[in-house]
Amino acid sequence: MLMLVLAPLGEETLHRGLIEGYLLHHTSFWVAIVFTAVIFGLVHILAFRDAPRGFRIFVVLNAFLIGLGAGYFRASVVL
Repeated sequence: MLMLVLAPLGEETLHRGLIEGYLLHHTSFWVAIVFTAVIFGLVHILAFRDAPRGFRIFVVLNAFLIGLGAGYFRASVVL
């Protein structure tokens, strides 16, 4: 049960906090958001590595889109 809370907090801290925060200061706005969203999407393939290929693509695509939204929101609020 504790992992259901800690895993998303850790992911967001890593992706939006550390990686995107660093990239926002060293690259352009959109590069930081898209790069972080790509990494966020690809990390989610690990949990579904035994799932059918179509489902893995669905998961990665959805995680990427959510990552874009969360990254844009984070970057717009901070800057």
